[in-house]
Amino acid sequence: MEIIMFVPKDQYPAVSREIYGDDVVNRQSVSFRDNVSLGLTDKEGYYLYMSGADEAIIKAEEIIGERGTKLSGGEFDKILKLINDQENAQAEGFGAIFG
Repeated sequence: MEIIMFVPKDQYPAVSREIYGDDVVNRQSVSFRDNVSLGLTDKEGYYLYMSGADEAIIKAEEIIGERGTKLSGGEFDKILKLINDQENAQAEGFGAIFG
């Protein structure tokens, strides 16, 4: 299962501390991306991308609660594509260095 949630900038310090501090959640694939790093300037904050076990995803949603917004549909697809494009660009850069 995978999820993307938007966390406003002012909520990020507490949310990230709790997400990374939870033994179940932090064992999953978890990453926060700043809106600017994804080329988005319409709102300030961070996108949490997480993939892993269903129970860990549910726990992450509970931890974030009202402090974040779960993305779905076209918005989910758009942000997932931006994250994947960013990861692919980083991998290509590594390949150029060590290629």
